[in-house]
Formats: sequence, structure tokens, C-alpha cells
Amino acid sequence: MEEIDPESLAEIAYGIFEIFLDRELRDHGPYLFELLERGSDLGADVREIFGRFREDYPGLAEALLQRFGSIDTIYAQLLAGEGIIPSRTTLMYWIVQDGPGPVMRRVDDERVGKWLI
Repeated sequence: MEEIDPESLAEIAYGIFEIFLDRELRDHGPYLFELLERGSDLGADVREIFGRFREDYPGLAEALLQRFGSIDTIYAQLLAGEGIIPSRTTLMYWIVQDGPGPVMRRVDDERVGKWLI
């Protein structure tokens, strides 16, 4: 199996964590972007949900912590709207696959659709 670049893994992990976080928050109320736009304090929720994320996806959680250093730094990125609110997003997160499901061939980066998370 190929070695995954730690920086790339951290970027993927950030996007997946945002989806995980939004889903968990949505089970109890508004979407993540709505809470951020209201200026809600999500610190306790983010820490609790990150704990569950770490249990389910330990490799991704470790990649996030190696990149950002702590959950507080990740939370600061979330508060800034990074990856959540388009006008406040400064980094790009790409999914390089033209459709869900198993891929039987190598992905051709030039021909597939690319979407921002």
C-alpha cells in the first residue's frame, strides 16, 4: 500500500471531521454553518464530538492533531469558518472522484469532477 502524504491526509481528515461534526450537531439542532453565523460557543460540543471522531477514526484524528497541534487550534479554524462558510474559506479541499462507489481503475485527475467540501 502506498504511503499517504501527512499533509494531504490532514486536509482530508479536516473535511471529514467537518462533515462528522455537522452531522452530530444537526442531530440536536441547527447546521454547523448556522451556529457559526450566530456566533454560538461550540467549544464543549466540538471537544466531545472530536472524542467520538477519534474513537471511530483514530488515524484521521491523529493526522488532524499532528497538523494543528490541538483541538483548540482546530476549533479556532472552525470558528473562522474555514471549510464551512465559503466567503471565509482560504484553503481548498478536493474530492478527486467522479462518483461514489468502488473504483476499478486508476482515477484520472484530468477527467473527473472536483468538488469543494
